[in-house]
Amino acid sequence: MSAVLRAAESVAGQHFRLLLVGYFEGLDSERGIAWRAADSLAVRSFVGLGLDAATPDHSTLSRTRRLIALRITNFSILRRRGGAVAPFVAPVP
Repeated sequence: MSAVLRAAESVAGQHFRLLLVGYFEGLDSERGIAWRAADSLAVRSFVGLGLDAATPDHSTLSRTRRLIALRITNFSILRRRGGAVAPFVAPVP
C-alpha cells in the first residue's frame, strides 16, 4: 500500500471519528464538532490529532458526512435481495 493511500485512509478515519464524537455528544452541526475538536484534548487524542495539528474545517466534515451517506446508499443497493435490504444498512433519506 502506498504512503499516499495510507495518509488518505488516516484522514478519512479522523473525519469519521469526529462524526462519531458529534453523534455521541449530541452535536448537531459540523461547526460544533470542529469547535469541540479544537477545544478538547480528549477528542484530539481520540481522533489522533497532535497538539500542533490543525483540526478539520466544518465544510470538510460536511462533505465527509455526505460521502459516507452516498456510500451507504450505494452499498444498500448492491445488498438488495428480493426487495429487502440487509438489516445492518440504514436507509438514507
